[in-house]
Amino acid sequence: MPTYTEKLMKLMKFIQQKNPDAPIFLFGNYNPLYVYLANRQDLNADVKIYNGINANIAASDSQVYYVSTFKTLTYGQYQTRAARQQLVKESEQANRGSLNNKMVQDTLNGKSDKELNAYITTLDHYHPNNKGYDKMSKLLVKRMAEKESEWLVK
Repeated sequence: MPTYTEKLMKLMKFIQQKNPDAPIFLFGNYNPLYVYLANRQDLNADVKIYNGINANIAASDSQVYYVSTFKTLTYGQYQTRAARQQLVKESEQANRGSLNNKMVQDTLNGKSDKELNAYITTLDHYHPNNKGYDKMSKLLVKRMAEKESEWLVK
């Protein structure tokens, strides 16, 4: 965490040196494995720790705005509590929380052309697909509109 924090702060300073007036919209992290390991809340907890670092860095700088992607991209199409509870139940039966099971291993090793999360690409099972980037764009536009009076120079 200290290294992550240091490098992120260094990146923010670099951007601000290049353009001191530029607003920076910092996207948060998400858990691309959630749909496969929904019963492993420790993975989400770890992602949330790093998102806390992102949010704190944004809060400490008037030119940086945090954009949370956690709920949208982590949960994908499983946005309701009931849908996530069902996914947890299925995960418990399928993998018992282990990364060492065939479904997860095949996915992580690129042997699966299926992706359980509708917002993650099948190319690497990590990055957003077009739907995921559309969701991110909407989150960004919403955050930009919320803070427009702070960053938009008129």
